[in-house]
Amino acid sequence: DPWKHMATCVMLNRRSIKQVSRVIDKFFEQYPTPYAYAEHIHRFSGRPFIHSMLKPLGLSEQRTETLLALAMSLLTRHGRSMLDVLKSVPGLGKYAIDSYRLVELGDMTTEPTDKKLLRWKSERLHA
Repeated sequence: DPWKHMATCVMLNRRSIKQVSRVIDKFFEQYPTPYAYAEHIHRFSGRPFIHSMLKPLGLSEQRTETLLALAMSLLTRHGRSMLDVLKSVPGLGKYAIDSYRLVELGDMTTEPTDKKLLRWKSERLHA
């Protein structure tokens, strides 16, 4: 699920899995799809609620806007490849794109620089 994968990457940016685990279940319970997220922001002026939910991670305003850009890009994909869509989202960096290529696409030619992605790739190659 590209939404959940990339939203998790946005939350993990400069944070540990332990920190993210405190908010991720509630986030995906509230916003299981990009549509649910975008609708909450646009129809219900939901930014303040989302900011408060993401506040423990820091950069809550930036994360909220990156997640909105992600949601809108996924909703308006119009036949583009998922990888092209994700590469066009402001705020999704090399870590997120490498993670998607490795985990979702199984592209082991990806050369991550992140230590955890390097370890994940090494474990899969030597399993």
